[in-house]
Amino acid sequence: MSKTGIALKLVGEDGDAFSILGRAQKALRNGGLSDLVSQYHDEATSGDYNHLLVTTMDWFDCDSSKDEESDELWGDDEELCTSCDWNPAETEDGLCNSCYDEDNEW
Repeated sequence: MSKTGIALKLVGEDGDAFSILGRAQKALRNGGLSDLVSQYHDEATSGDYNHLLVTTMDWFDCDSSKDEESDELWGDDEELCTSCDWNPAETEDGLCNSCYDEDNEW
């Protein structure tokens, strides 16, 4: 459970830090928690981009995990890539084509 209980979509949205901050602050205002906007902003911007994401996920009920989305796309029994855990595994090493290409670029 998040600090606020307010839903905030991250997947499929603009991932720019300022966009995330803006959407989160708007969600707080729309959720009747305007008094927490500056506290969220201060905490979220006190570190790097990863800190912003972790803070946002602590404060908000962010969208579904990749596992739920991948189940919708490929079914429950599809083996996922051992590297990204997102795309279906397509090689003997259990990697998707994207991760296989990244690992084997010369």
